[in-house]
Amino acid sequence: SIVHIRVQGGKIPERRREQILNQYKQSNPWYDFDVLSALEQQLMYADMGPGTGSGLVIDEGLILTNHHVVEGRTEIKISLPTGQNVDGALIATDHVTDLALLKIPPAAGLLPARLGNSDQLKVGDWVIVVGAPFGLTHTATHGMVSALAREAVEGMPAIYQSYIQTDAPIHPGNSGGPMLDLEGKIVGIVTAQAPLSDAVSAGIGFALPSNKAREVIEKLRKGEIEHAWLGIVAVDLTDMDAEVYRVRAERGVLATAIYRGTTAESAGLQVDDVIVSIQSNPIRNLAQLQNRLADLAPGQVVRLGTIRDGKRRDLSVKLESAPDEKTRNSLRTIDDRTIPQLPYRLRTLRSGMHQRRLYHRSAFGRVTEQREYDVRGVRIMLPTPEGATTRAGGSFGFGDTIVKCEDKEVRSVADLLEVLRTRKPGDKVTVELYERGSTTTKTELVITGAETRPAQ
Repeated sequence: SIVHIRVQGGKIPERRREQILNQYKQSNPWYDFDVLSALEQQLMYADMGPGTGSGLVIDEGLILTNHHVVEGRTEIKISLPTGQNVDGALIATDHVTDLALLKIPPAAGLLPARLGNSDQLKVGDWVIVVGAPFGLTHTATHGMVSALAREAVEGMPAIYQSYIQTDAPIHPGNSGGPMLDLEGKIVGIVTAQAPLSDAVSAGIGFALPSNKAREVIEKLRKGEIEHAWLGIVAVDLTDMDAEVYRVRAERGVLATAIYRGTTAESAGLQVDDVIVSIQSNPIRNLAQLQNRLADLAPGQVVRLGTIRDGKRRDLSVKLESAPDEKTRNSLRTIDDRTIPQLPYRLRTLRSGMHQRRLYHRSAFGRVTEQREYDVRGVRIMLPTPEGATTRAGGSFGFGDTIVKCEDKEVRSVADLLEVLRTRKPGDKVTVELYERGSTTTKTELVITGAETRPAQ
């Protein structure tokens, strides 16, 4: 049986607030910080409006729907095909696959849904989507399977992305409803239409395969939702990044931060490492890494294929259980790296050279313009320890950026390491620095061999 779900109340969840803020920043590269701050405050205290979705009766008193339909809601009403309206209570939810399990009072006349085998689907197969688009219950639309195992769809509510893509019309209210094959078997759980405008995204919709849904349902029943966690912050490797980080034929995922105290740190994973495989399965983007992790279990030891400074390295890492958002946000991260030749913590700047105007409003209402210049190079993240490497005029300052060393362009820590690798304590090298708020300057740097001071 297919049900209609209506939701009310609740504050906007933190994950959704972050998505809205990121969308604002991406669509407004020259955004005003005052506007961003005001938007953040507004989202924090705003109440969500009414919403609608669909669901499936999977057992007596149990309804399966999407996590994003019921997330943060204070009131859940469910309209049954028998004409009854009942209250729903959230049992368990999984934001990674965007599924949730609700409980309702026992009701007669409901038939539990039976999930089919989504692995048998082929591109070109006809499918039917049933749900309550815009609250119009028991609406059926049809289309074909446009693609299978669709990954890296920006703006979708689920972290796990291996979708069935269809051109069957999908609208708000369809989320959580079934996708059926022509034999009436449920082969997918509808997630959403592509997150674009209606005119652009018409004919592009996505559903979670039924085989993955079946696996998650069993965990939701037991209330044992645990996901494997690598303990890193990572981004997709762009074409420009691939050149800078010396990843030639492969693509992968760039580690931009490592959480302190995790097994990733103890296994030797470092900032600027590029992950290109996990358990011998190629990793070409962040979506693939997240999908692979979703299929693994906490406590499992995995083999990571990485590239560091252009050289392949294999690491064994024991996966941990993913912490909740509040716990993860409280953890400290390692955001830089060190090399033996310099007593500094260093960070590769990934962005290309550009000029950005930032506007600040003072307490008296005066608006001032500040120009912040960003360059590609290696930024020094800690001041010079006493007795360590020095330069004419004093020590390196926090935020100084090395852009050249011995007249060779420095775009990454790997570039700097290549120049300094053969240097000995006492050797001198000439570096070109970009100092914050000023132009580039040349200075002489002395290798002393001092040990790097650990980050505090």
